[in-house]
Amino acid sequence: MRYRIILWVVALYFSSCKEEIPKRPFENPILITKGVFVTCEGNFQWGNASVTYYDFTDSTANATDLFAQKNSKPLGDICQSMCIHNGKAYLVLNNSSKIEVTDAGSFVSIATITGLVSPRYFLPVSDSKAYVTDLYANSVQVVDLQQNKVVKQIPLRGWTEELLLHNGKVYVTNLRSNYLYQINPLTDMLEDSVLLGLPSASLAVDKNQQLWVMCSQVLAQSAPSKLVCLATDGKSIAKTIDLGTGAGKVLRSSPSGDYLYYIKTHVYRLNAADNAAPVNPFIYKSGSQNFYALGVEPLSGAVFVSDAADYIQQGKVSCYSSSGVFQYMFNAGIIPGNFWFN
Repeated sequence: MRYRIILWVVALYFSSCKEEIPKRPFENPILITKGVFVTCEGNFQWGNASVTYYDFTDSTANATDLFAQKNSKPLGDICQSMCIHNGKAYLVLNNSSKIEVTDAGSFVSIATITGLVSPRYFLPVSDSKAYVTDLYANSVQVVDLQQNKVVKQIPLRGWTEELLLHNGKVYVTNLRSNYLYQINPLTDMLEDSVLLGLPSASLAVDKNQQLWVMCSQVLAQSAPSKLVCLATDGKSIAKTIDLGTGAGKVLRSSPSGDYLYYIKTHVYRLNAADNAAPVNPFIYKSGSQNFYALGVEPLSGAVFVSDAADYIQQGKVSCYSSSGVFQYMFNAGIIPGNFWFN
């Protein structure tokens, strides 16, 4: 449900049926090895969220609905994101108000975390505790990872989105505020904020351990976008890069931290040392593509880009080398929205 409900309704009106793409069987019942998970949102209120898995070493082990295949039940409504921590996979279900917990190796269900409103992103801050952002709760939820339950709320008004643990502090973006927020994970207290001038959605860290923030009015497509780089103190702004009008989204860094990638219709690559936005795209979208999500494989630096198509039919994911050369494409579920590499 990432800023797309209105567009989804329009697409649904003009589409009388969904294109069915045959699913490839997941043939390894014991161990998931080296590959990429793609969380696929599914259609709002259809309960058809899914997780696609692409195995880098064994193409016969690919799956477009991994959770359902492993657990003989649907995942839920709007799979927003996932995170693997201490051998467990945490699948955040936005419109189902829950987090499904599975074994990371087998993807067999272990538990369900409830007591959430509209969760977005999940961040472990210790072996026993995680934070969860939320669209409507006006707070960040604190989850006990031993009990698999919400134990506390950190008040924070607005639509909290991505969050990142950096230099001992947790930074939280907000799509309804012009501030970036800083939480102390030892006390679970909001400690500070940085005025950005625009709402923020996504975070990345460069080779100099500087925090970058994608700032954009993603709910107003014609509004300005910019990248803000914080100084190493995490409290002051080192530089701002104007991206012009139009929503920018999904900021990710290369493994070395030399480059930052983002989507603004096309995929762009910015050298972290530069002071101006790149003129030409790093990866051009074709006329029919709808670039929606972006991930960078942490070892090779390969860039993965999802195509959400018309938000109704199943999507696709394309892989490009670190130099931007197309490598391969695979099928995914409906609205592939986030990546997790294992």
